[in-house]
Amino acid sequence: MFTRRQFLYLLWCIPVLGIAQKSLFLRRYKREVNVNIVSEISSMQLFDGLLVRTRGYYNIDDGCGALYLINRFSSITHNKYTIKINDTYGMTLITSNDCIPLKKLGVHFDGIHDDTYLLRDIFNFPGCYYMDKGRIIVSDYIELSSGITLFGAGPLKTVIEYLGENGNWLFINGKKGDSNFLQGHGYNGRGNYNFRDFAIDLRGDIARHSRSAMIFGRSANIYIENIIFMNGKNSHRIECNSQSNFNINNCFFFNTITTDNSSHEEINIDFNSKKGFPAFGEWDNTACENITISSCCFINVQTGLGSHSYNTNKHKNIRVENCIFNKIKKIAIRFQSVDNSIIEGCIFEYVDGVDIALLNASNNVINNNLFSKKQNVLNSPVNSKLNFFKNNRFI
Repeated sequence: MFTRRQFLYLLWCIPVLGIAQKSLFLRRYKREVNVNIVSEISSMQLFDGLLVRTRGYYNIDDGCGALYLINRFSSITHNKYTIKINDTYGMTLITSNDCIPLKKLGVHFDGIHDDTYLLRDIFNFPGCYYMDKGRIIVSDYIELSSGITLFGAGPLKTVIEYLGENGNWLFINGKKGDSNFLQGHGYNGRGNYNFRDFAIDLRGDIARHSRSAMIFGRSANIYIENIIFMNGKNSHRIECNSQSNFNINNCFFFNTITTDNSSHEEINIDFNSKKGFPAFGEWDNTACENITISSCCFINVQTGLGSHSYNTNKHKNIRVENCIFNKIKKIAIRFQSVDNSIIEGCIFEYVDGVDIALLNASNNVINNNLFSKKQNVLNSPVNSKLNFFKNNRFI
């Protein structure tokens, strides 16, 4: 009598049985098969519910062995990214971890292959995604679904490099060019993001125009932590546009290229208007509220952070705490149309212009900061009033 293993071997070795009998046996008795790499799966006999275990993704030794579930596209619930095998079948990654390693979805991390289109497909779906050590190459913008957590192995280990010449933005929380993407008013756009522990090299040296890392319009609940933003060009590294509950902690911004004298904040706090935020609409001029920027470092940039738009509707509760501004070419912090906010515990060194500019800004507290020069604050007497300066020191 044949054992089950021997019978399975005979099914694959005796041609006279044919493909149909082999496939039928697999359906009845074997729900999991092993292959070396993902590309081998397309040549298999597939059926709904088949489990395929790989030794690697592109190569056997690339450390990306994983378990995938095969199903027809017609039976797949499209609530997460599905890897296409052919026109009929797709496969989803099976993982015991809540966070999905991007390597096991085919992202290369080799500093060579352009993964822009793959990342666009992946980030169409909410979820938690992990970036391993290595360098990811992108060449154009990537639209984000709401509800994405993206974290790396550390800012010195995981790098996203923007190699395109023409692109202006990396991550965007809406449909580029869609003037009717947002409906209603206020903070109802795509939000609930958490980004941490990686670096973004924007390659402003090859960019034809401006180069920004992240732009967010009319949304809420965004957390950005322990990220290096380097080599930007003009514009802003982070566009905080009509945001509520927006938090940036322990991030580094350095070496931004500027080619004109416009206001190029690394972190821009702005109202939602077509001119100020052309990426997508609708536009309702909503102000920002509850913004916290803490323990960040700005080195060799034109303007550190702030707002540069006039509005009778003010941004409120902006907190800038324990940040360092070094080698700033223009203004370290610009509060324009900002009320009831705090700048506290910051250090200002080698600022060519003014350390803090208050324009159409009232009821703000400037407390316990260390300035490098006496004439450190531009406080517009026409539109700004009742701003409080206390416990500040000078180098």
